[in-house]
Amino acid sequence: MPPPDLRPPGLIATPLTCAERVRGVTPEPRAVPTPTPSALSDPPVALASEFGDLASALGSLIGAPVEAVQTGGGSGCDLEQRTTTGLAYWTCDSGIAGFVAYPGQRHWASVAGELFEWLGDSAEMPPDADQYAWPGQTALVCVGPNDSVGDACLVSGSATTAGEIDAAGGNVVYELDLAEPGAAVDLSLTNLPADYDLYLLDPSGSVLAQSVNEGLAPENISTVLPQGAYYVYVHSDVGRDVAPGSLFLLHVTLG
Repeated sequence: MPPPDLRPPGLIATPLTCAERVRGVTPEPRAVPTPTPSALSDPPVALASEFGDLASALGSLIGAPVEAVQTGGGSGCDLEQRTTTGLAYWTCDSGIAGFVAYPGQRHWASVAGELFEWLGDSAEMPPDADQYAWPGQTALVCVGPNDSVGDACLVSGSATTAGEIDAAGGNVVYELDLAEPGAAVDLSLTNLPADYDLYLLDPSGSVLAQSVNEGLAPENISTVLPQGAYYVYVHSDVGRDVAPGSLFLLHVTLG
């Protein structure tokens, strides 16, 4: 007899590739061409100081600069700088630094000590981004809905983030990209406003671990994983009460 399918309803088993997740037209402020070998062989240049906080938050995701910082924009004081993985941009009107990954729809911005992440064509943060922020509690703000593998929030290091589920049977999905083999992973789901469960899936969609306590008790998964991409689901069973507008906290510790 084959093993039972432990995946809760609504889990998507077939992940997209990185290129499929961020596929789209690169937004303004300017087109982002893929670096050529000659560009990558030029003498190294430094990332502009305006991108320092963003670079600290993104780590290796921001890549290495392949050109000197450029000025542009309507006021002539906006800054842009290509890297091996995307385009860093700074708008002097807002004083906010952002980054868009090749080829174009996944964005980040560093604001007041929090790293905001969103998908879309616009280089500007969505107007509802603040509803997912929990100042003093979160370091990563995943601008939702992040309810499928296709729009999963990328978590590249240890972080605490918040999310909400607005309908029974719903999910909030996070992608863990583990660069090192034998990585220790600890996932903790706290501040539950309703009875949500925690699942860890491999790239094929198979459930590797789950925490399904009753009620508002915290959920926890601790394991060691090989190098690769994995998916974390915060899930509400069909028929369960949910708490739209109320945030849970997901703590991710990668060792």
